[in-house]
Amino acid sequence: MDEIRVMTGISLRRLLGRVRFLVGLLLVPICVWMCYAKVPPLLAEKGMSLQAAEPFILLFCPHWTQLFLLLSLLLLLGDVPYLHEGMETVAVRTSKGKWLLSQTFSSLVVIALWMVWILICTLAVFRGYLHFENRWSTLTKLLARTLNQGSPTKVGFELGVYPNVTLITGQTPYGMLWKTALLNFVLFAMLVIWSMMLNLLTKRSYGSLLVVALWAFRFGIQRMAPLYDLAIISPMSLTELRSDSLTTARMAYILLFYALHIVLLWILSRKRMKRLDMTKLG
Repeated sequence: MDEIRVMTGISLRRLLGRVRFLVGLLLVPICVWMCYAKVPPLLAEKGMSLQAAEPFILLFCPHWTQLFLLLSLLLLLGDVPYLHEGMETVAVRTSKGKWLLSQTFSSLVVIALWMVWILICTLAVFRGYLHFENRWSTLTKLLARTLNQGSPTKVGFELGVYPNVTLITGQTPYGMLWKTALLNFVLFAMLVIWSMMLNLLTKRSYGSLLVVALWAFRFGIQRMAPLYDLAIISPMSLTELRSDSLTTARMAYILLFYALHIVLLWILSRKRMKRLDMTKLG
């Protein structure tokens, strides 16, 4: 276990020193600012405020932000398990299974910290215009109602994200916050493991490109097909955060669904890793 911990630390230190890591982090505040740039002046003009958890939650509502966030994450972790950055030397000197496990642990740590970074960025944009009471803000309720009526432009300004009325019905902001964070953490973990397995199959860092292509394909299919037809592929996505679909039983099913996928993908990655000739990477 100490060996895995040391290798995890090595992977994290290497990741922190990379340019693409900084670029991936920079995409998050850019995404947040593009979504919410017009909101703080409105709040100041109207004397209104947002609930502190709302900006984070709304980033995961239907819109282009899902792809932006996915690109940010894959810039951070898209080339796991770092087959072309000298890490093959480490893998040869230790158990390949332990090395792959350390890469997985470091990826999970990065995903958790990355989501905390998203939360920090949303709080920073609205500093001075937030309240911490566990109730939805007036602006969010207005946006949800107007969107439900098919007229989001009635609020008089453009917003990068729009809450659905089903999002705030029967849920508190903090209750939706932890559900949003937990469910998407597991989803992002699965996408990173997919990328890792594809990288091992191709012996190149092509996995992240394939994940983006598959996600774009899925997004297109989702627009054409009823969501229940896609349940076998993904019971929850970045675009489907609704209070009526996040019951305790539904949460358990979603978590189990993604956990089984992660375990299966990791086992396949480990088998591929054991057969991989590290001396022929290039």
